Amino acid sequence: MGPLSHRCCSPRTDFCHPPLTTLTAPIEQAGRVAVSMLLSRLDPSAPAMRQSVMLPVHLTVRGSTGPRHTR
Repeated sequence: MGPLSHRCCSPRTDFCHPPLTTLTAPIEQAGRVAVSMLLSRLDPSAPAMRQSVMLPVHLTVRGSTGPRHTR
C-alpha cells in the first residue's frame, strides 16, 4: 500500500463538485514510526525520552479551496 491520498477515496471524490482538496500522508511510515517508538518505550533498559517526529505531507489544492464566493 502506498500513501493515503485522494486515490484511495476516488469513488467518493470523483462525484464531488467542486473537486476536493486532499492531503497525502505516509500512513505506512507513520505506523512504522509509531510501533518503533512504542517498542522503545516498553524496553526497560532504554532511557525514557520524549520524541517528536515530523513526516512529510503533500497538499493537493483543488476546486474546494479558494476565496469565499459571495452571493
